[in-house]
Amino acid sequence: MISVFKLEQIVREGDPVRRMLFIVRGHLQSSQALRTGATSQCTLGPGNFSGDELLSWCLRRPFLERLPASSSTLATLESTEAAGRRGRQVRDAPLPLHLHPGAEGLLWPTMARAIPKAQRNF
Repeated sequence: MISVFKLEQIVREGDPVRRMLFIVRGHLQSSQALRTGATSQCTLGPGNFSGDELLSWCLRRPFLERLPASSSTLATLESTEAAGRRGRQVRDAPLPLHLHPGAEGLLWPTMARAIPKAQRNF
C-alpha cells in the first residue's frame, strides 16, 4: 500500500510511468495539456486507477524495455492511499487477453481488474 500526502505531485506529463496506482482512499487530480493550449482535468477517487499507459506498453510487440511516457500530470488533492504495481509486475501478470473482436474498449478495464487479482494469486 502506498500513502501519499496532500498536494504531492506523483508524476508529471511526459515523465516515465513507473507504476499503476489503484486508489483505495482519497482523491487524485489528473490534468493533461491539450493541443489548443487548454488543460483538461478530472478527479480520480476510490476504485479508479492511473498508469494505464503500462497496459499498452506490456502488449506492444516488439516489446520495448523503456517505460512509456505519462499522458497526464497526477497530483493528490488530499492524503491518499493506493495499491501500486510496478511496470514489471504489470508486464509479468497473467492477463485475460481472449476478447471477442470489437471488444477493445473493454480491454483496459478488464486488464486493470485482473492485475491486482493475478498478483494476489502469484
